[in-house]
Amino acid sequence: MMRIDEGHDVWLSARTARHRVRVGALATAVAAALVGCSVAGGPGGEAGAADPSSAPSTAAPTATGDAGAATDSSTSAAGPTTAVTDPSSWATYRSERYDLTVGYPPGWTVEPAVRDWTWEQDARTPTPEGMEGFSSPEGDIFVTVFSVPFDQEKETREDVLAWAQDYCEAGTEPCTDLEDRALELCVEKRDCHPGLLVPFATDVQAFFTGGHYNGQLVVASVWRNDSNITVQQRYGSFQTLLEGFLATMDVWPAPTGASR
Repeated sequence: MMRIDEGHDVWLSARTARHRVRVGALATAVAAALVGCSVAGGPGGEAGAADPSSAPSTAAPTATGDAGAATDSSTSAAGPTTAVTDPSSWATYRSERYDLTVGYPPGWTVEPAVRDWTWEQDARTPTPEGMEGFSSPEGDIFVTVFSVPFDQEKETREDVLAWAQDYCEAGTEPCTDLEDRALELCVEKRDCHPGLLVPFATDVQAFFTGGHYNGQLVVASVWRNDSNITVQQRYGSFQTLLEGFLATMDVWPAPTGASR
C-alpha cells in the first residue's frame, strides 16, 4: 500500500525482528552442536578440530540497496526458481481463523495471525498480529492473507474497488488512479467472481470475493516491490510471486478483454 508514514516500516521491522529471533536461536543451537562435535570427535571418537578442507564453501551474501535484502550467490540471474514458479509443489496452510486455504513456497515460514484483522487496529498501520503471514527464507519478503465480512449482495468489481479504495485511503498517502492500475482477477476460472490485483509504491495487493469466499472479502499482499534486483532474480517479480499464492487459492488473472 502506498504509505509514507512510519507504520509500514514498523510492520516490516516487527516481522524482521521475529525472523531474526528464529535465526539467532538456530545459530545458537548449531554452535552448541559444533562444540559438542569438537569435544566428542568424529566417527572414531577422537577429539579434534574438523578439517577445514572438508567443510562446504559458503559464499557470504552481498548487501543491496534495499534494506534487509541480500544477494544470494547461489541464485542465477537467469530467472526465478522452479519451486516458486510452480505452486503445485508448495506446502498448504489452513487458516481456521479466516476459513481459507493458501499454499506457500518450500522453505518459507508460516507466522499465524493471533487475532482477527480489524479496521480500527490495522487499516491505518498494518501489524502482523491480524494477518496470516508467510516469510521468505531470507526474511526480506512477507506475504500476508486476511479476510473481513463482506455483504454477498455486493459481489461486484465496483464494490471490491470501493473497499480497496477506502482501505488505501486509510493511510497517509492519497490513492489516485487506483482503478487504472488495477488488474482483473477471477475467483474460480469458470464463474470468475470479482477480484483486483493492484501494484502500489511499496507492495502488491489483491482484493477478491465470491465463490469459495462468499460472505468475505480477502486481501492478499506481498510487502515488497520490484525495485530489488535480487528479489527479481529469486521470484521473477512480486506480481508473479503474489499470483503464485493466489493460484493456490483458486484465484487467477482474468482472461484478456474481460469485462470491467
